[in-house]
Parts: sequence; C-alpha cells; structure tokens
Amino acid sequence: MKISTKGRYAVRLMLDIARHGENCSVSMKDVAERQDISFKYLEQIVNLLIKAGFVQSRRGSHGGYRLTRAPEEYTIADILRVTEGALAPVACLAGETNQCPRVDECPTLKVWEGLYDTVNTYLEGVTIADIMKQEVEAGGSVCCV
Repeated sequence: MKISTKGRYAVRLMLDIARHGENCSVSMKDVAERQDISFKYLEQIVNLLIKAGFVQSRRGSHGGYRLTRAPEEYTIADILRVTEGALAPVACLAGETNQCPRVDECPTLKVWEGLYDTVNTYLEGVTIADIMKQEVEAGGSVCCV
C-alpha cells in the first residue's frame, strides 16, 4: 500500500489547522505557504474533508477553516480513508465482504488480512493530537512528508 500525496497532504492540512486554528479560522492561503503545497491542490483536499464533516468553512473577513472536533478525535486512519479510500493492501479486502472467487482456497489471504489489520490498528491509534504532542516533545517542528 502506498499513501498518495493527497493523503499525506490531508494529514498535514489537518495538523496545520489544528495547530493554528484553536481560537480562529485558518486561511488556506496561509496553510499553502506554511506547508509549501499548491493552493489549488489544498482546495481540492479541503473540499473532501468538508464533505466528510472533518472541517468547516466560514466566509467573510474572519473566514477560513476550522476543525469540527478536537484534534484527539481525528485518527490518521479516518483522514486517509477520506482521501485514499480503503486502506486495504489488496483489492479483495477493500469492500465490505471479500468477493474474490478464490477466497476459500487462497493461500496468501491470511498474509494480506494480517497486514490490513496491522495497518488499520496502527493508524487508528494515532491522532492529530498525538502528532502535535510529538512536535512539542521534540521541541520544534515535526517533519511532514
């Protein structure tokens, strides 16, 4: 499984809004500059996050973007599912039920299920607040990929 730039940038966007938007709305232009990401690309990503109910926008002179919940309530898995879709390492695990015609005889299925469970468990256990805490403990900025 490979996380696209859209997924990575969505995590950076959510982190930036959490960091700078505690008491006010955050301008997407400011986020684009701080994160060195194209404004147009960030607009596409923030629209996905708005549709998912993770971010709200406000128009006007004090407009911008804010998180709809506390940073502790956003897991990295949730953010990536909005931008990447399923986090499954193989197509047969991406849906509600495995529709593969070989499901009953596939010798590698347990390997892929184990990987899927490990990735989901790890990403469900990391929140935006956790990254912010790491940043504080490191005494500066955490490198964003």
